[in-house]
Parts: sequence; structure tokens; C-alpha cells
Amino acid sequence: MSNTIRLTRMSRSSWFKIEYQDLIIHIDPGYGGLYRNEGIPQNELNRHADIVLITHGHQDHVRLEMLDLIADKNTIIYAPAEALDETAYHHKGVVAGDIVEVQGISIQVMPAYNTPEGHSTKKFHPPGLGVAYIIEIAGKRIYHAGDTDIIKEMETANHVDIAMLPVGGTYTMDLGEAIEAVKLIRPQLLIPMHEREVSLSKIISALDEAHVICYAILEVGASHIISK
Repeated sequence: MSNTIRLTRMSRSSWFKIEYQDLIIHIDPGYGGLYRNEGIPQNELNRHADIVLITHGHQDHVRLEMLDLIADKNTIIYAPAEALDETAYHHKGVVAGDIVEVQGISIQVMPAYNTPEGHSTKKFHPPGLGVAYIIEIAGKRIYHAGDTDIIKEMETANHVDIAMLPVGGTYTMDLGEAIEAVKLIRPQLLIPMHEREVSLSKIISALDEAHVICYAILEVGASHIISK
């Protein structure tokens, strides 16, 4: 049994898969375009998830056809109350401030929202719509920020090993705000996400210019290994 944590990028939006020993967690199993164009790694869908975490109900974060592939009757799904139709999938509702203990891991539910002053140009995420998650597994803390601008609550995301932050700038904070968020959160490693409108070369250039030295750029299907 491996003592490492494997984090795999599943879509260009914010779908990630976490594996530790026999445990499988999917975060935001959705996508923004046509399925056949997304490049979703099919070999990563062979086993059902133990836990699914959904930040909010927009289609680039959850698709029922994806839940049909990765969830079964034993899968535990956590999501804001309005993110899923209760008749389609039973799930446990969460709100910011909740702390969930399940299968040996701790999940802290954090706020995620657009702000009037934030750089997002389309404010589709008012306070209370969606959430973020900090997953503590095998002593490591992984922060998935969901769709958000930079917000004051990020100051409370303490001792984060990996922060997955959106950088798109349309529905979420832009790359400059994500760099500011890194200064608030101070993660050991940054993984940019939700970057359809931003080229990877631009992301790398901006991070290097801002002296953000610990980051990983993951293409869809690529994995990052976290050692305990």
C-alpha cells in the first residue's frame, strides 16, 4: 500500500482526483465544453470514488453523467444544498464553516464567492452559492478554492501544503489575484486551475516574475505526487 498521495488533474476547469492507499476522492467532477473535447483521462475513471466533493452546481464543476461513472451506492457525496437535485443523487449538504470527519480524513468547508471589487468580470458566484474545501489527509492539507475571487477568509486557510487556485479572471479571480492569494495562504505548493482563458506560458511567466517559486503546472491527465 502506497504512503504517497497522488493528485491528478481531470479537466481544464477544477476537477481533481486524490488517491491515498485505497481511498479515492473526486473534487468537482464536471467540465465546461463537449465531453469528447475535454481530454478527460478515461483510465482514471476505472474505480468508483469513496468520496465526492462538489463546490457548487455549475456544469463545469458537476455533471450527472460523470457522477454516473464515478459514484455508486457506497460513495459519499458532499455538496452545497442546491448543487445537486436530491432526486438525482443523495448527498450530504454542507455550508462554509462545517468540518466533516469521514474515512480517516478531515474536510473543512470554506467560503468561496465573487466580490464587487474582485477582478472577475462575471459575478456568477454570490456569497452562499458555493464553497471551497481543505482536505486533511495523511497529515497533508490540500486547499481547493472553488470559484472565487480573493477573499478575506483565505487568511484562515492555515498550514496549507497545496493550494489549487483559479486564475481565469472571467468567473473567478485572475492570475494577479491568485498571486496575492498565495501571499495570504502561504501554501507549500500552488497548482493553478480554471485557466481556460489563460495560456500556460503566461501563467508560468507571471509566477516567475512574482517570485512564486513553488508551483506545479498540471496538464489534464498529469499527476503530482505528495510524499508523507
